[in-house]
Amino acid sequence: MINFDYAASQMAAVWNMAWNRPGWQDALDRSVDGVFKSFWAAAFAAPFPLLGYFSLRRAALNIPELRDTPLFQAPPAFGLTVEIIGYLVNWGAGLAALILLARALGAGARIADVIIGFNWLHVLTAIAQAIPQAVLGFAGQREIAGILSIPSAVLVIALIWGYIRRSLGASLARSLGILLFLILLSVFTALLIEGLASLIVHAFS
Repeated sequence: MINFDYAASQMAAVWNMAWNRPGWQDALDRSVDGVFKSFWAAAFAAPFPLLGYFSLRRAALNIPELRDTPLFQAPPAFGLTVEIIGYLVNWGAGLAALILLARALGAGARIADVIIGFNWLHVLTAIAQAIPQAVLGFAGQREIAGILSIPSAVLVIALIWGYIRRSLGASLARSLGILLFLILLSVFTALLIEGLASLIVHAFS
């Protein structure tokens, strides 16, 4: 297990990486050990999608559109399992795709940046996405949550864009293509996991 200070330093490095601030290259731990340590980011990111799930489940008590969703009709343990599996599948699919793209683009020397940056970036994006969900679920403020979701989405896209530009060193056109591909891949995996989960819920209901 890594300590919080190390994790915070790597998250700060990736944050600076996304905004191309001076010194991020020196702060990022590109060693082999640093690559393996970056997978601990899953432990730091995990609480936030779980917070998001419980927030939406709580919100579903008062929002018919959510209440009718099969996953919120299923027992919490099942929904929580689906949330964890979906998050990890999405993470793994995105990372695998980026590694393949790095090699295809001749950026194999940047693999450490790709892996480390992607892993720690997930903590930052998970926090940003969980905030409007928590406001919706625990404060019951649907309008405020809707307003907050806009800057949250903009921040997430901006962080991913900056990460792609710095880690892969891709051109503007290629970076845009990679960004769109990652978004579509994320949507596809989420729909796939949710669809399979819904089938299971209907089969046992």
